[in-house]
Amino acid sequence: MIFIPKRETGTEREKKRILFLKKTSCHAATVKEILRHTNATPIGRSHVVGFCCCYCKERFPIPALLKEHTLTTHSDTTDAVFMKKSLKEFAVKLDITSLRCKICGNKLESIMESVDHLKEIHKKNTSPDYIRHVIPFKFDTDKYQCCMCSAEFAKFQTLQMHMHTSHFKNFECAVCSAGFINERQLGYHMKNHAIGEFRCKHCPKVYDTETKRKSHERSHFDANCHKCPYCGQGFVNNRYKWKHISESHDVPLPTYKCKACDRTFTESTLYYIHLKRDHLMDRPHDCEQCDKKFFTKFALRKHMLSHTGERAFQCKVCFKAFGRRSTLTEHLRIHNNDRRFKCERCGQAFVQKCSWRGHMRNKHGVDVQ
Repeated sequence: MIFIPKRETGTEREKKRILFLKKTSCHAATVKEILRHTNATPIGRSHVVGFCCCYCKERFPIPALLKEHTLTTHSDTTDAVFMKKSLKEFAVKLDITSLRCKICGNKLESIMESVDHLKEIHKKNTSPDYIRHVIPFKFDTDKYQCCMCSAEFAKFQTLQMHMHTSHFKNFECAVCSAGFINERQLGYHMKNHAIGEFRCKHCPKVYDTETKRKSHERSHFDANCHKCPYCGQGFVNNRYKWKHISESHDVPLPTYKCKACDRTFTESTLYYIHLKRDHLMDRPHDCEQCDKKFFTKFALRKHMLSHTGERAFQCKVCFKAFGRRSTLTEHLRIHNNDRRFKCERCGQAFVQKCSWRGHMRNKHGVDVQ
């Protein structure tokens, strides 16, 4: 199903802008009251290892040091760059470990409780309606544990992703129903669904999504991330590095043999996926329309097309719509005259693999896969 957005008038846009500014102001006011009257401390955005201070950008290896630094160095500061952002970007990460009220010393269990406590007991300007963009974290265990559902994670980044997609689904993707805390994160995600021709800025390669192009472009700069210990050659990822080591230096790849069957794997991740999917029959994702179960959410979404008949991927050339992105990608080859499947016997080339197979079978009597 293709959605065509209705064009807004100037008056409607202005009303929406004013509403956005009002909501942003209310969000900021509530967060400022929390920072001013509790020992909750903000966690800054950082692309490097460690936990960053929102006010001075100093980084610390563990959350406890950041909290101590913030409370002792910036105790009277509640204004920061994140307060000046619009709702499209507004998201505040707060460390609420051992949360308590600075006014009366009461212990508080959650952000919601602190907002209610400040409003009801101390008559502060807080509202529970404006904390959907405030993400709480507690660092009172050895692992990174979600303070809302107790799920545990090995990395803080993984916990953050869990919070965004499981507990703070303020914006939902119309294509796959994934949830995001703000409009900016949703915008980044929507690029995964955009189909077209995305050319690499550094070589002739072309990709069907911007995400794939960006992933490829990193290979032009990240070649030194995974170096061969024998010759020093750099590779984009660990898989390519080990393939090189095996082929060029005659070093056997690490293997993981399945105890339930004869299959072997060169990566532990692939082995554990095989074990859970094929032997333990792990199927946590149920179809609500029938009794089928699936190993991944992707497989479930793919299956749901058989029930809904939805065709969310439309060709921009002929406007034909498809249920799957991969089908649209194959279809686009027709418009681009991309004849990548070539017969080695007579030289005839085909756009689609099924056409090449039919040609090989009917003209040359050969069955190919």
